[in-house]
Amino acid sequence: MTQRILVPVDGSEGALHAINEAVQLAKQFQTTPEIVLLHVKHSYPLVTSMGAVPFNIDEVLEEESKEALKRARTILQEADIPHQTESRSGDPATEICELAKEVDMVVMGSRGLGPFREVVLGSVSSKVLHHSKVPVTIVK
Repeated sequence: MTQRILVPVDGSEGALHAINEAVQLAKQFQTTPEIVLLHVKHSYPLVTSMGAVPFNIDEVLEEESKEALKRARTILQEADIPHQTESRSGDPATEICELAKEVDMVVMGSRGLGPFREVVLGSVSSKVLHHSKVPVTIVK
């Protein structure tokens, strides 16, 4: 049976470290595991003094997702690691834990895209660590 490693990606430096760590782990298995890349699009409530948002937030989030997954796929292709990508919408920690039910382990960065998102979201890695049913490796 093929092992599967989930690596959430958000375009941050921490996520890139997690991808590289997952590649190193994959090379230690007797049979190369599949790495599942996940990007979760999280909607942020936007409030402006004018009452209107000057851009389409869904388009921005979709582009962010595509770019984060593209960078991650490039690393895995260069390492010749089998992989698949998935993009979901919702609360990142919830979506990661949900997909973690279908894999053998999670490897993720300890810090996302900055303190603003951490205040808005809480610590995603902390939530995943406490709620995941599979082993979780947090990479600095």
